[in-house]
Amino acid sequence: MDDGQGPGQRRLHIKRSANRFDETARDALAALCVAKSGFGVWFPTYKGGERGHMNLLEVVLPKEIYVGASPYKTGRDALFALLEKEERPPDDWTIRAGHFTSFRDPRGTVLDRIVDGGSIETVSAADVALPDDEADEHAVIDLLRRTLAAQLDGLLAFHRDQKAFYFPATVKTIEKKYGYQSLKIATSADVVKKYEKDGRLKYVRHHAFEPRFWRVGDTWFLSVSPTFVFTWDGFRPDRFASGRLAGKKQREFNSALLGQFVMWHHLLTGLGQKGATVSLFDLEPERDHILQFKAVEPLALPRGVPDDVWRSTEVVPFADGDQGRLAL
Repeated sequence: MDDGQGPGQRRLHIKRSANRFDETARDALAALCVAKSGFGVWFPTYKGGERGHMNLLEVVLPKEIYVGASPYKTGRDALFALLEKEERPPDDWTIRAGHFTSFRDPRGTVLDRIVDGGSIETVSAADVALPDDEADEHAVIDLLRRTLAAQLDGLLAFHRDQKAFYFPATVKTIEKKYGYQSLKIATSADVVKKYEKDGRLKYVRHHAFEPRFWRVGDTWFLSVSPTFVFTWDGFRPDRFASGRLAGKKQREFNSALLGQFVMWHHLLTGLGQKGATVSLFDLEPERDHILQFKAVEPLALPRGVPDDVWRSTEVVPFADGDQGRLAL
């Protein structure tokens, strides 16, 4: 008991059976160290450490790449020529200063219109994809991005403003589920979900990710940043998408982001793999999976934060079926 000082009295009641200062007091002491407002949060750590998951996938390049001369100086000029022949020509290629590059053999395809077939050479992909010049490295990133988009065409849609791939809605039902293997169990997620009020459709939320290619030494990586795309009815843009996205991200925490990355990890590493279940429509469209993706092993961190302490600071997510928190 403490009478305190100043006007009035303050009493501190201690119940010895419940407030014993031993190892069972760890969580209560940790909670006292968590900032409830303002910036900056400190957590006590485990001495034994934990695993740190990175939102990276290793890019497995094909062995060969095709280079040649083009009568067009830029890819923009070449694309106009292709559009005169086909409504949806392939675009997993680049042309810079009259130099054509692609992981796909252009000979015998519509690309014959934009490249001199006699100049085509097959060279080692490593010789082209690992340049010393920064401008050439940006050209490789552009080719990787275009190749990835070609592989995902028909499986995912692309939002130009957000520069993000997202699950498209189905014509009949709008909503869509995707089954995948989490870190622990087989599960599924509502990757396209509609929200209604009084029987009227308000908006549709699509799971999405922002891709970015990085080079570390002689290895290329794809970073996968989970996000969301919002539409009016599954197809038309939502005028209030930016506000919905900002509100959604304010409610996203570590466990929710990790769960979403695990889902994208399952899809991308399964592309083109025999026996992999990456199909969104029970039947995956036939395509060449030129780029392959490998899992990056988690980091062994020397210190760890108790999961229950992390979760105690996370606010209850918005009422959206809890699909922001995908299964781990």
